[in-house]
Amino acid sequence: MQTEGQACRLERLMQRHRVCMDYTLCFAPVFIRKRAFKQLQPGDLLLLGMAYLETFLWSKEAGYTKVEMLPSDGRCQIVQQGHTMEEETEKIHSKKYKYVKIALGTLQSSTLETGHQLETASIDYQHVTLYAEERHIADGKLVVVDDEIAVQITEMAAT
Repeated sequence: MQTEGQACRLERLMQRHRVCMDYTLCFAPVFIRKRAFKQLQPGDLLLLGMAYLETFLWSKEAGYTKVEMLPSDGRCQIVQQGHTMEEETEKIHSKKYKYVKIALGTLQSSTLETGHQLETASIDYQHVTLYAEERHIADGKLVVVDDEIAVQITEMAAT
């Protein structure tokens, strides 16, 4: 039996004593019909039903927290903690729809309180990553179609 190395023990110890948590900066979840989901390919557009960027921080532990992007200073501000999307959760359990999370990137913070600001300068707002059931399914870019924000699929993930 192989013994655990010092690096592995240190990594496990650091995970237990984390000061900052990782949060995914994302849009409100999108629900796609399963039939259309199976046919996604590069070049396809997903209309998000938004005229402006409505963003959230997401983690498994905290759920969704609504954030507001502050104009031109590379920061976001927490607006509402523990935001639930109750009206949408019924679709998650539907046999007809697939739940898709569209992520802009990952941020770290030790505090999630209303009014708290987070640095977002490291986020590329043109590139997005699509996840379904916590699996990476595709990459895309933000585009505007008829005054509505959409995601254009640029590359499908290997399955």
